[in-house]
Amino acid sequence: MARPVMTNLMDDLAMSIHEYLLEISTDYKGTRYVLIPLTDVVKKFSRNHRTIQRRIQALKDEGILVPVIKRQTITLYEVKDQEDQA
Repeated sequence: MARPVMTNLMDDLAMSIHEYLLEISTDYKGTRYVLIPLTDVVKKFSRNHRTIQRRIQALKDEGILVPVIKRQTITLYEVKDQEDQA
C-alpha cells in the first residue's frame, strides 16, 4: 500500500526547526547565520534524516533559510526571520 505524499512540508515541525535555527544562530552585521550539521538537528527533534532534510528543503524553498556555504556534511545557512519576509 502506498503512503500518501505530503504536499505541504511547511508544518509545525518545519516551523520548530526554523525557530531552533534562529535561536542558535549568530548575528553578524545584522544577518543571522548558523553552521550546524544535519545530524544535530536530527538528534534535537528525534526524527530521521529524511524527514528533517525535507523540512529544511521546504524552509529553503520558502526563502527563510538560505545556504551560503555547503560542504559534505555541514552547511552554513543564513536564517531569515519570518517577519522580515512579509
